[in-house]
Amino acid sequence: MNLKERRIGSIEKIIALENGGYFPVLINLQNGELAAVVRSGAPHLGVGGRLDLIKSKDGGKTWSKPKTVANLPPDSRNPAFGQSRNGTLILAFAVTGPYDNGQFTQKTQEYTIWFTRSFDNGEKWEKPRRMDISPLQYGSPYGKIIQLEDGTLLLNIYAWCLPSEGTNLPPEKQGYFSYIFPSRDEGESWGAPILIARHFSETSLLSLGGKRILAIMRDEGSSGLWQSFSEDGGKSWSKPQRVTEGPRLPGDAILLKSGRILLTYGRRLPPYGVECLISHNGGRTWDKENGLLLEWGAKNGDCGYPSSAQLDDHTIVTLYYGVGHLENPNLGEYAMCIRYKEEDILISSC
Repeated sequence: MNLKERRIGSIEKIIALENGGYFPVLINLQNGELAAVVRSGAPHLGVGGRLDLIKSKDGGKTWSKPKTVANLPPDSRNPAFGQSRNGTLILAFAVTGPYDNGQFTQKTQEYTIWFTRSFDNGEKWEKPRRMDISPLQYGSPYGKIIQLEDGTLLLNIYAWCLPSEGTNLPPEKQGYFSYIFPSRDEGESWGAPILIARHFSETSLLSLGGKRILAIMRDEGSSGLWQSFSEDGGKSWSKPQRVTEGPRLPGDAILLKSGRILLTYGRRLPPYGVECLISHNGGRTWDKENGLLLEWGAKNGDCGYPSSAQLDDHTIVTLYYGVGHLENPNLGEYAMCIRYKEEDILISSC
């Protein structure tokens, strides 16, 4: 598959946010708007990051000014975001441990998890509360918070341990562990963690109806994406299977109105940007022969983390971040919105 030649033919590009926009998580609000939480205020790694909310009332053609939702020192980052059926917006995020003179160290990895909610589509937010993730030590949220048909909310948190000074971790505690945390009270409280798989981090969750869930996971070696299924609402998970090769990660999966699944993910090798795959059978297989480049203008590998939503008119909107763009040399950090139709993907991939 030569993705340098296989590119989408019809696409709109809109700058949703400048001077920020890292790690966007995009959702459809129940009032018809789009909303995304992004990291701004600091680079990919750095002191002083905050989490901002941006919205669009016209399907991603224009975007509101950012509204700060979380700004806890020393560095707020890594949002997970969703809306429950009763309209509550839920944001979970990580706050790092201390930096050493602005430099990322092992101490910086002592992340704590926090969450906040809004009951008026993001105008006002609760004071952030720290989330108890015990018996896990440190962790970070990722992606969309989903809700199952029985009302259970599911949040992905990937966790890790750090060795004490002068000691090493035992083998069973080494690496990343991807978990889900359930909530049965609209995000007011969260239950005990359930393991999806070991040696995986940033995980996108997608409800496929009933108790069936698809998890798209980044492996800890950054060698690609893997997937796992649950048939019982997240209580147990299938053995992970590989989806992508190389630095094509992390991913986001949405169920399209046609019944197909769209998987978007960062392409962190030249040409840098965003790729996508389609599944015609509920994620059991992916049409890898017809993979497609959605965006190829990012200047370097500090890019990606796409997050997508589909509108009522079937337009697909994908947000991703980049640092520098080949088509706009004056652009620094940004969140880019790309708009396209499902038929554009299918036509371009023929």
